Amino acid sequence: MKYLLPAPLLACLGFMPAPETPQVAGQAAPAEQAVTDHKACSYFPAIFLDPAIARQGADLTIRILEPPGPFGSRPIPRELLTGWKAVPDGQVSLSHDGATLSVLPSATPGATVQISASFCGRRDISRTLRIVGKDEPVLTGLWREQAKQCEGETPGDTVRELEFRDTGYFSVTYTPFEAYRDFWGQFAFNPSDGQLTLTTTGGNKVPSQARLSGKATLRPDGALVLEQVFLSEPRTVGGVCTYTFGK
Repeated sequence: MKYLLPAPLLACLGFMPAPETPQVAGQAAPAEQAVTDHKACSYFPAIFLDPAIARQGADLTIRILEPPGPFGSRPIPRELLTGWKAVPDGQVSLSHDGATLSVLPSATPGATVQISASFCGRRDISRTLRIVGKDEPVLTGLWREQAKQCEGETPGDTVRELEFRDTGYFSVTYTPFEAYRDFWGQFAFNPSDGQLTLTTTGGNKVPSQARLSGKATLRPDGALVLEQVFLSEPRTVGGVCTYTFGK
């Protein structure tokens, strides 16, 4: 026969668990515990935003991946990242777990924000984003050449990947392969008059006589048109081209 002792007596004898301490409104949450022994802690993750354009009032999803390499693109478990923060204050709202980010409607166009987190408690990873006006035309994204018309020489290389990032980085790739790029650098774009300047800082196949300044226009159909540029190394005298790119 089994006998059930009253709860007060069980508590006195030390067999009852201690009652949970209620969470007081406004009280700081318990400190996050970093996971340090997961196999993915040996990876090299990066922060990706979807969509990549941080417009005023936009809601963005944050993804954590190891960029493509010998093993392809590998996902990173979100529990390996702690201590998410965004600086400076007053531009974005970042979720506690780093899953989502909202750009405030009052955010300052042109301002830069750095979002960061600690990975496996060992090192920080970060991503800088530039705030874009609600209706501001932007080049950010990965573009592919659809057509070109040239005066003088027509480049033999087709630009299969023209990438612009919100950090001011650009790259040009003729034959994409994993993380390969032909050349890259920084770009300056003036939305008011469309003037675009590409400044090369490195590469594997850098065209020394290319024309990298011209005019960029975003058409209503979503196409990007670059005028008065030549994105390859001239074989003879060179020329100027109007490129049409799509996504």
